[in-house]
Amino acid sequence: MSDNTPTMRPFTRHVLVCTGSSCDPEGRGQQLFSKMGEMLGDLRKLRNPCRIKRSTIPCLGICTGGPIIAVYPEGVWYHHVDEAILERIVEEHLKNDRPVEEATFYRTGDPALANCQSDDDTANLPDEMDDAVTVEAKDRPQQSDEEAARRREIRRNRTKRGLVLVNTGEGKGKSTAAFGVILRMLGRGKRVALVQFLKHESGQWGEIRALARLGLEAVKTGDGWTWTSKDMDETQARALHGWEIAKEKIASGDYDLVVLDEFTYLMDFGWLDTMEVLNWLEEHKPENLNLIITGRGAPQALIDYADTVTNMTKIKHAYDAGIPARAGIEF
Repeated sequence: MSDNTPTMRPFTRHVLVCTGSSCDPEGRGQQLFSKMGEMLGDLRKLRNPCRIKRSTIPCLGICTGGPIIAVYPEGVWYHHVDEAILERIVEEHLKNDRPVEEATFYRTGDPALANCQSDDDTANLPDEMDDAVTVEAKDRPQQSDEEAARRREIRRNRTKRGLVLVNTGEGKGKSTAAFGVILRMLGRGKRVALVQFLKHESGQWGEIRALARLGLEAVKTGDGWTWTSKDMDETQARALHGWEIAKEKIASGDYDLVVLDEFTYLMDFGWLDTMEVLNWLEEHKPENLNLIITGRGAPQALIDYADTVTNMTKIKHAYDAGIPARAGIEF
């Protein structure tokens, strides 16, 4: 990966959601984290000057009273957060600068993360908390049937949001994992598009043959790997043409899943500006479209943007022992 990897734009607030199993054994923190993203809407978008960043953190040092959410730079900590309280936090605190006092159990009094730009700033959280952590949340009013129905509808709508997955790293299996998801999607009767970058347009690897039998024709836009290229200008032009094809498929609304195989290289090589790619996706990707991007050297901004990121790590590989790639295993 290049040293000048682009990073996410600055943000006005950083929301930390604890996902520790000690205080939240049912795993509600991760669910609230996902729901918060839907509630924030445009405040998540990279181009928004008032962008709010969300992060999960495995432990905030409390280990009781979860789920716990902390909002910085104000340093306001909420506990016993459920969906109703989360909605109030978003609407009253994050959007209108009014902390939800009845759900607040701690204030740091020190805007430690006022100028934070990455998750590393969570190291500035206080090591010890005062006795206020033992205070129980006040009784909350029962929601009406109308409110309950509205919340159920919100939950149903959120399950339709498409996910962005990134498979990166030096190890084997990035594309293979994506092909597995393609198989699942096809098995569910879903519509899938596959655009492969750099890989030769005439390649007939095992996965391409199998997918063709299932009715999926991959779009291959490459002339072979860069280290075998005889004309890098042509290789780059083909890759950029592939991005134009990919944009058409993504924006069309005709698919449930689009896979961009080996797409990270275009950003890593500097052929595409990462922020321009992400801004385009925010503008044009249908909300219910799932997107998988594979390849080594995924830029940090892409990692931050994605919902699920897997880093393939090589522990050992048969090739290192002199065993060449085998049909059906590697291709």
